[in-house]
Amino acid sequence: MKILASILLSMSLFGSDFVSERQSQTVIQNPETLMWQDDEQVSEQKMSYKSALSYCESLGLGDMTDWRMPTQQELFHIIDNERTPTIFPVFAHTATDCYWATQKEQNNRVSFIDFATGKSMHVIGLDYSCFIRCVRKIK
Repeated sequence: MKILASILLSMSLFGSDFVSERQSQTVIQNPETLMWQDDEQVSEQKMSYKSALSYCESLGLGDMTDWRMPTQQELFHIIDNERTPTIFPVFAHTATDCYWATQKEQNNRVSFIDFATGKSMHVIGLDYSCFIRCVRKIK
């Protein structure tokens, strides 16, 4: 009953696009396509692009192990430009800073989304540090 009430509250407060799963520290993006990491780690530790890739591949959260780094397009879907940080309020943990996206271009140029501005940016060099919010497809 508490879980159902939590889901209904999340849907009424944040629209029907997101449901917070506090027990598993995740957010489900509806229509049930993606599950987002939403634990304290997403706002506490910056890491390099390569470390972020490895981190997502080895993440075990909510009894799931098929996590990956999100694409730039996936990150754009959780942006809410009416807020700072620019993310829907259903996400409990977010730094007002950069988050890695999988888009890697030539010459070690990589992409990230800046949740201070809601904009996509690029950096040259894989040693730059950003936060990571891993994602997985719901099957």
